[in-house]
Amino acid sequence: MVDQLTEQVNLAIKSVHESIVGVGGYWPPMAAVCRLAEELSELDLSLTCKDDTAVCEEAIDVFIISSCLANQFRVFPTNSIFESIASDIGGSDSTSALMYRCIQAIGKIARIVLAIEGIKPLKADEKIVPLSIPICELLHSTFLLTRLESAREFREMIELVLGKKSTRDQQRFKQSFDPITADVLNVFEPTRKDTSCPFASSAKHWGSSIYIRDGGSKSNDYPEIGRQLSRFSRACRFTDLDGFVVGIEHASNDLHIADIAKTFNQLLRRLSELDESPNACRFEDVESEDWQFKYDGQNFFVLVMSFHYPKSNSRHALSDGISFVVFQPEQSFKSRGISRYQDSSKLRERIRLAFESRGRSYRSDIIYTKLEAPRYLKPFQIDESPVRWWDC
Repeated sequence: MVDQLTEQVNLAIKSVHESIVGVGGYWPPMAAVCRLAEELSELDLSLTCKDDTAVCEEAIDVFIISSCLANQFRVFPTNSIFESIASDIGGSDSTSALMYRCIQAIGKIARIVLAIEGIKPLKADEKIVPLSIPICELLHSTFLLTRLESAREFREMIELVLGKKSTRDQQRFKQSFDPITADVLNVFEPTRKDTSCPFASSAKHWGSSIYIRDGGSKSNDYPEIGRQLSRFSRACRFTDLDGFVVGIEHASNDLHIADIAKTFNQLLRRLSELDESPNACRFEDVESEDWQFKYDGQNFFVLVMSFHYPKSNSRHALSDGISFVVFQPEQSFKSRGISRYQDSSKLRERIRLAFESRGRSYRSDIIYTKLEAPRYLKPFQIDESPVRWWDC
C-alpha cells in the first residue's frame, strides 16, 4: 500500500510541475503558504457543510499547492517517510484528526519558508524538522481526506483537476522566475545526464536567473546572483538540494583556460565581497589546506564545467558557448559519504573508475590533493599544470 501511494503521489507531483510550467510558472513560496491557508479554510467549510464532493475537491487543491512547494524545494515522498507518517497516525484517521495534522503541517511549512526567505531567521536554539516532513504530512493527509479508494484513483482525479485548471488559467497569471525553472538548468540538463558521476542522475539543482559574461558583467548581476545563492544557502539547511548552477556566456568559442579562470575568479571574489556573514570567505589563505569557499554560512565545493574541455575530460559540458559554475553544498557530499573530514577514499576511487570506464580522464594528483582551490577549475588537458585561477 505504501509503495503504491509513494509512486502515485510522486507521479501526481510531476504532473503538477508540468501543469504549473504550462500556465506561466510558480508563485513565490510565501504566496503558496498563503494559498495553503486559503484552501484549508475552504476545506474546513466543506467539511462543516458535510459536502463530500466539495471536500474531495478542496483536499485536492491543498494537495496541488503542497506539490508546488515539493517541486520548488525538491522534497519528494519516499516509502520511509510515508511509513513513518502512517505509523504516527495509527488508527487516528478521523476527519478532525487529519485536519489537525494539516494545520500543524502548514504551520511548520510556514516557519521554514519564513527562514528560507530571510524574513524570520531561526533562533539560536530553535530546532526545525526538514521541510520534507511537513510537506509529506500534508500530501498524505489530503489523500486520506478525499476518502478515495486507491492511490491511482487519487492521482487520476488530480490530473483531471489539473487539466481543467490549465485551460482556465492560461494567461491568467504573470510569468515568474523560480530557480527550478531557470533557463540555465535546461541548458545544463544534457551535461548532467552525460556525466559519469554516479550521483548526478538523482541530483537536485537550482539555477540562477543571471548568466555572467566574459570580460565582466553588469554591475547589478553579481548582487542578484548573491541574493539567489544566499537563498539557496538557507534552503540547504532544510532540504537536500545538491547544487546551484550559474552559466557563463562566452563571446567566442576560441577559449583559453585563462579566460574562464579570470571570469571564475571575479565571480567568487565579487560574491565574497557581498557576503555579510561573520565568516565570509577570504582569499588570503586560498592555498592553505583549510580553505574552502563559503557563502552565507554555507560551505561549498565549486565545480566548473565547460564545452571547451575535450570529451575525454571529466569536466566536459554538452553546451555550445556556455560554461557552468556549480556550487555544491558540503551537506550534499556528507549525505553520500564523501567529506573532507572522513575517510571516503574507497568511494572516491569508485567515482574515478566510473569516469575512466567511459574514457574520461580523472586527474588523481589534483583530486586527491589536500588543497581545495585547484580542484575547482581543472586544466583543459590532462598533462597541463593545475590552474591557479585565484591569481588571474
